[in-house]
Amino acid sequence: MMISDSGGYQIAGGHLVIQNSSDILRILRWQEQYSDWSMTLDVPTVYVGKPGFKYSTFRACLDQTVEYLNFYATNRKAGATKFLNVLQGNNLGEADIWYNAVKHFPFEGWAFGGVLRNNFYHLCRRIIKMQQDGLIQNRDWIHVLGTNQLETAVGLTALQRAINKYINPRLRISYDTSSPFRMIGWHLAYSLVKFDGKKMTLSSEVCPDARAFVDSKIRFPWPSPLGDRMVMGDLCVKTGSNHHVYRDNQANHYLVNHNLASLCTAVAQANRIFDAEAILGKHTIAVPMARAIASIDAVIKAGTLTELNRHQAVFNAVKTVFDDADPDIDRADI
Repeated sequence: MMISDSGGYQIAGGHLVIQNSSDILRILRWQEQYSDWSMTLDVPTVYVGKPGFKYSTFRACLDQTVEYLNFYATNRKAGATKFLNVLQGNNLGEADIWYNAVKHFPFEGWAFGGVLRNNFYHLCRRIIKMQQDGLIQNRDWIHVLGTNQLETAVGLTALQRAINKYINPRLRISYDTSSPFRMIGWHLAYSLVKFDGKKMTLSSEVCPDARAFVDSKIRFPWPSPLGDRMVMGDLCVKTGSNHHVYRDNQANHYLVNHNLASLCTAVAQANRIFDAEAILGKHTIAVPMARAIASIDAVIKAGTLTELNRHQAVFNAVKTVFDDADPDIDRADI
């Protein structure tokens, strides 16, 4: 399964320039050629207010996005790829305005962006609105952009199960994170999963890096399919005394492989723990998230905003962060 993004964040950040409709068409055709599912081209609202950002207001972001959506709807090749209509917004009011402005486009699924994408009160609220509009019963995919917490992983698992049980048995939920890759810039490697009654944490540590590790047979410290087979001499390969780090590009690829595998393993383990503890209904790990999972099922089953509001305090007790957080937050809260 290949899911492609559209480059909206790169465009918003000034790293990719759209000069005319031929640039949009190239993005569209690339997605159609290589992807099973594709994000529609959007202008993220999270950059509003930042110096140098071309779109100075929420409305400017939305208006440009609607132009892109009209282009996609008009110029797409039937059956080449399925599109996920990207939702943005920096608060609940903006999220509603955005949804109402784009919901009529005939795309096959949804993608959740914006600052509310990790907020399970907001996610459940949007699902209820979509159900009331008849816009989720016949959709097959939801993608949540840029999220990496273990609590989010088990929460999205619960949300998919509830939607499958009460609304649409075919729908899948996926999400993405760049953290395993971006961590290399901070010289970080995932270490061990920590569980306690309040939260689940996949910790990260600064990877050992020194001249003394060149040709070393000392084992890499942390477990993963590749990490279990590595020694420090696989990572520290540069000789001499004037290096900022002793890793080369190949060694960085090893660390990315380790980080990605560690995160996938941690997500699977978190889901297994929650499934096992749910049998007895007695949760000892990440109890606030366990309560939220029960609320997700109750809210999606009822399908009403009244039931959602009854559980708002439970959702508010779950703390989440964004995937574009600073290094200190990543180390503490991933």
